Amino acid sequence: MDPYKILGITPTAKKTEIKKAYRKLVMEHHPDHGGDEEKFKQINEAYSVLSNEKKKAEFDARRDGTGLGDFFDGFNPFGFNGPFHEIFKHKNQQNSKKIKDIVFNFKISLDEIKKGSVKIGNYKRNISCNLCKGSGGEGKQTCFTCEGSGTIVHKPAPNIIQQMTCHSCGGFGTTFNEKCKLCHGHGTMIKKETIKFKIEKIEDDI
Repeated sequence: MDPYKILGITPTAKKTEIKKAYRKLVMEHHPDHGGDEEKFKQINEAYSVLSNEKKKAEFDARRDGTGLGDFFDGFNPFGFNGPFHEIFKHKNQQNSKKIKDIVFNFKISLDEIKKGSVKIGNYKRNISCNLCKGSGGEGKQTCFTCEGSGTIVHKPAPNIIQQMTCHSCGGFGTTFNEKCKLCHGHGTMIKKETIKFKIEKIEDDI
């Protein structure tokens, strides 16, 4: 995906030309005016690269195709300087085993694109329990009921077998001599956080 082609400009285009091309396309393809949402997303992604000097320099340096691949793979919306209508992704760096995406959906109006705006995203994430430091409790051992599998087999009727979450360990496969009173053996707590996304206004004098 080439941001220059998407905006219909050349690599020698100046910052004012980039902004002018972006503004024209975003007005034309905005979903509120019946535009194509996918095209609108591509326009914003292209502008997010070319309006950022560091990202633009990186893309220009790799335009020869050496290791370029798809430049938008792993696109980071937190480095985005322009207005947009897309899914924001925020990496949860606290989970070292598996990093999950937190997704925000914001619809940006044309008025917000012109004047600028701030969008606020509230989300929850798991953090290590402050009391037990993530251990879940004291005297950790394999659950006797499910033998560590986290599930048990239930037969409600002949020839019917159901697999259910173990009621003794809650599906974790382990129990404690003394569970943490704060996290109840989970080892994690839910923390509420807020992220602000700034949408830069587009000046009229371009």
